[in-house]
Amino acid sequence: MPQKMQNLLNLRRRLLLFVIVSIFIVPVLSTFLPSSTLAKTIYVDAIAPGPTHDGSSWCTAFMDIQAAIEVAKAGDKIQVAQGTYFADGGTDDPELSFNLPGGVHFLGGFPGCGTEDANISNPQLYPTILDGDLDQNDEPDFVNTDENTRILIDVREESEEVTIDGFVIKNALAMSAANGGVVRAAVTVLNASATIQNCTFLNNQGEFTAALIGFLKGSTKVKNCTFSGNFGFEAEGAVFFTRGHQGHIENCKFFGNRADLGAALAVAGESEVVVINSLFADNIARQSGGGIWIVNGGNVHLINSTFRNNHANRLGGGIRLEVGASGPSNVKIDNCILWENTDGQRNVQGSQFSIGQGEFEVNHTCIMGLQSQLRGEGNIGKDPRFFDARASVPRLQSHSPCINSGNNQALPIQIQTDLEGRKRIQQEIVDMGAVEFTPASNQKLYIRGDADQDGTIQINDALDHLRYLFLGNTPPPCLQSLDTNDDEKLNLLDAINLLQYLFQGTFTIPAPFPSCGAAQISDRFGCRESTVFCQTNSI
Repeated sequence: MPQKMQNLLNLRRRLLLFVIVSIFIVPVLSTFLPSSTLAKTIYVDAIAPGPTHDGSSWCTAFMDIQAAIEVAKAGDKIQVAQGTYFADGGTDDPELSFNLPGGVHFLGGFPGCGTEDANISNPQLYPTILDGDLDQNDEPDFVNTDENTRILIDVREESEEVTIDGFVIKNALAMSAANGGVVRAAVTVLNASATIQNCTFLNNQGEFTAALIGFLKGSTKVKNCTFSGNFGFEAEGAVFFTRGHQGHIENCKFFGNRADLGAALAVAGESEVVVINSLFADNIARQSGGGIWIVNGGNVHLINSTFRNNHANRLGGGIRLEVGASGPSNVKIDNCILWENTDGQRNVQGSQFSIGQGEFEVNHTCIMGLQSQLRGEGNIGKDPRFFDARASVPRLQSHSPCINSGNNQALPIQIQTDLEGRKRIQQEIVDMGAVEFTPASNQKLYIRGDADQDGTIQINDALDHLRYLFLGNTPPPCLQSLDTNDDEKLNLLDAINLLQYLFQGTFTIPAPFPSCGAAQISDRFGCRESTVFCQTNSI
């Protein structure tokens, strides 16, 4: 056979093989491929210009989250731009929620269409808000909230884990369902698994649980989240894990939450929860467990966490351990600080950790009013000597007895940083509490906006800022103090922010403010040295 004819036959065979593979083989194989292989990104931006809105890019994004959820499948990413979003889809129906399919990555904090870094999430600069206040008429202390959304994010009965990252979740009203069910919170994880990170839960209220509930099988991991001002007006407060649901809480802050029981965290029903590098402060329980309430077979392991200034009207301003129908509960406490918590019994140690019935183990922990019956290995009752009583995150002074007093073996090996993102072990031995002490040679302290280092924000700070920007004056020792809006840029807007703060009260200065705080490892400008005021007041 001539060579030319042979080449033609070979070409025909290849084409036939290609057609067979395309029509029969590829569709079959695709059913076996992991969902991530076929995953897509779906964009949501409430002010996307369009003209089409098919979710394929930032400028053609869906304008409503529900539209993205309807087309999302396991492995897909739903990226949501800054702005405020409601779950009712314009219907004023408080029973509607964002029902996330299993395996979906639900991501917020993006700047959106037309921005230079459109695909870089920064929730602090570009807040993506899921708001339950449908009528936008809420008033302080939960007035005018009857119409608010019952559940903002609902994750149920799915085999693949859901990711929720970078949202402000606020103003939900988690009332009992019409069918008699009571498993509700602003974020509800029912018989499913979720990772929730870089989120703020703000001013949610619930008949039973306000902000987050993990119920039945599955697990919920919560990282780098803040729970503030949430109110459980019948039972538990901000977070509740029960009926065997597994919980992991890491690098989280619980401020000013209220409830009957377990204002910040409640664990029951044979659930097992680990809490690491977290802060519980100013939470209030009308009955027991201002910080944590553990009951009915709940199991909790607390590692390198701080409980401060929590209160319970009855028992356990910091932690309350009780028994229940499912048997005794258990708590293990390592490398923690429990200080200045109060309850109605006025027993100093009991106000920190109130023991009803259950198993407990406490080691290398600082407990106010410590008595002999709690003396496990390495426990102390000495004043931890927090840096600044006004600071939202209590740090240790250089002469604190909690420094180098923890147990390295109790700290999971994957935990390399503390609550504020600094190196977890600074001097060979881990400290007690949520925040590691950083030696003065490395720790640079400042107050945001305080350019002249006098400890206050005045007109001179704005003038000094302008002189540096436009007249070439010498920069302050802590250049980071000039970044008043924490956007990692130094420009005229920073000075304007100070003026708005001083004369109009329309700008809120981010932390560290009004107290001294340490420059974070992520700060772009950094500090050559601490400001004079902070150096003077750091001992």
